[in-house]
Amino acid sequence: MPKINIELTEYCKHHTDNLIIRSYFLEIISQHSPEYLQVYTDTSKNKNSVSFSVIMDHENHLFQLPPYSSIYTIKTYAI
Repeated sequence: MPKINIELTEYCKHHTDNLIIRSYFLEIISQHSPEYLQVYTDTSKNKNSVSFSVIMDHENHLFQLPPYSSIYTIKTYAI
């Protein structure tokens, strides 16, 4: 079973300075980097398109879903 690190979810990105979040992120990565496969996801939704990307092993994989897809569906696909 994969381990998912969610430590950064303790910080609200709307109320925490971006530099602080980056600093914590880099600290987490440096502590766990050798033992974890790093996977990053991003989602986007607007009136005309729904998409997500997954970055893993220095490769960016882009995907599109039907425009009626919910943000929850997009995030689930990304994970």
